Amino acid sequence: MNKATSIHNYRDAKNDSHVATLLSITEDRLQEVALPKNKDLLYKQHFIKRRNNYKAKSRPVWEVKCTFLNNTYKKFAFRFGEFARDYHLIHESASGYVNKKGTRENAGLHKGHLLLLRADLSNFFPSITSDKLSKVFEDIGLDTNIIKTLVGFLTIDQCLPIGLPSSPMLANIVCKKLDEQINALALKYQCSYTRYADDISISGNMNLPTKKELFDIISAEGFKPHESKFRITKRGQAHYVTGLSISDEKMPHAPRALKKKLRQELYYCNKFGIRNHLSRTNVRGCKIQSRINQLHGMICYISHIEKKPDLLKKWFSLLEHNKCKIIYKTPSSQNYHPCLESTHKLLDQASSQQQADGEAQEPKSIEFYVDETEIKYNEHTPLLAIAFCAIAGDIVKTASKKIQDILEEYIADPNTGSNKNNLKEKKLHFNAADDLLKDKCINYLSKEDFKTYVSYCRYCKTTDKYEESYINLIKKILPQILDKSEYHGRKIIFNFELNNKVKEAVIKGAIKEINDTNQIEVKFVTKSDYCVTIPDFMAGVFNQYIVSVVENKEENDLRKRAFDKLRHKYTSILNVNKNIWYRGTKLF
Repeated sequence: MNKATSIHNYRDAKNDSHVATLLSITEDRLQEVALPKNKDLLYKQHFIKRRNNYKAKSRPVWEVKCTFLNNTYKKFAFRFGEFARDYHLIHESASGYVNKKGTRENAGLHKGHLLLLRADLSNFFPSITSDKLSKVFEDIGLDTNIIKTLVGFLTIDQCLPIGLPSSPMLANIVCKKLDEQINALALKYQCSYTRYADDISISGNMNLPTKKELFDIISAEGFKPHESKFRITKRGQAHYVTGLSISDEKMPHAPRALKKKLRQELYYCNKFGIRNHLSRTNVRGCKIQSRINQLHGMICYISHIEKKPDLLKKWFSLLEHNKCKIIYKTPSSQNYHPCLESTHKLLDQASSQQQADGEAQEPKSIEFYVDETEIKYNEHTPLLAIAFCAIAGDIVKTASKKIQDILEEYIADPNTGSNKNNLKEKKLHFNAADDLLKDKCINYLSKEDFKTYVSYCRYCKTTDKYEESYINLIKKILPQILDKSEYHGRKIIFNFELNNKVKEAVIKGAIKEINDTNQIEVKFVTKSDYCVTIPDFMAGVFNQYIVSVVENKEENDLRKRAFDKLRHKYTSILNVNKNIWYRGTKLF
């Protein structure tokens, strides 16, 4: 059984509380976001210029101001996407924003074909209205009691917005009937059909559907075809699908002009050095980093399309030789909350006008709570893992109070477990908690606003090797964490749980070696600081998940379910021995 059918089945949700649980947020937050009046407080609208000379010079793109809310949309896209795949709600011809598919896979189905028809859906995302989305949710079996709130949560101005992480996946679901009908039309002419977002491609070797046949289907499904973007080409002409040439029968290729330009750039980067070459082309100051990032993106793209991993290796070697890095900075704006801001706080600040226009804001602190776990899944090769949990300084007290309340409520309940004296002494510790207490705490953590970074490696059980492994785990992951733009300019406090196997001075020395600035402070705490429970549980759930995988347990194993409930809280997981990062779409 798939995870989505056993854990994230949206057909089982009967009210807003159930939806909030599936989204891992509180019901209050869900309803606040779903209210149209909060649009300007939660989102920022950008106008992106169109590349070609259309009547509409720009298109509106929405950005979520609050990282916590943005991550909630990402969670929904992932979980509802799993649900959609389990119930076949997305047609196989959809290639855009679909797991394990992209522009190469989209173009690959058309490679070598003599004839190509290309069409475009005009004003694609805004044409998917709230009413259309509500109808689709009804058709797939969602309860009518949750549809209004869910649609309000997913739309802006009564339509599907460009920029929200959930929009592309939902668009694919809405387009299922459209895909079925166009695919049937293509098969009638013995052709292949794919759709990448609003780009429609039909190719074959004999005949193609007529423009009228295609446009009639598009109009009947409530979409508007883009008249000026309709094209029919033959092999030997500009034969491109989603920017890739399909003239070769073996595989699609990146455009020659792009590859020629890249070869030229790399030649001069090797000859003069990266920064020297860019300076010669009148690239100055902060634009140099931007241009390096552009080159990196171009190289990654061509390496992926042309299946040339050596190109990427040479580029990384060139970066290292020139002491350059790939750094993406978050654009700053007065109302942008880049890190760990609660949606409640964002709404409260805006409504009470606590932040005056132009008022200088002191950098908020970020507190990292750190704990480790020993994973004894194998007698000969145990693992050591460290969890770093980033919590905004202004919510540390509320998080600590909530965890204390969970523990005290459990201890006061006469019907709960018998290990209460140990809990009173050691506080809320993962290994001391029974299943009921673990479940209460995991449910709370799944809805709290924090991020977790984990590094793990094999280690030897001797004390000196333990300390060496512990410090190595810190040194491997911490530079990557501190490089993130959301932590720049903020005071960072590291709260390490006391560990008698690792000297405090050694930990402080390692942190100082990584980043010797006054903005970083190192403290050592015990379980009496209730926020230590957060990394303790994140490390404990990670520990049990690995053991359950090694034991080859079924998907409904409680340990796997606990990890799935908190999966979205693990921002990055690093396997130090193999130097493999798990994050984003590359899930652990």
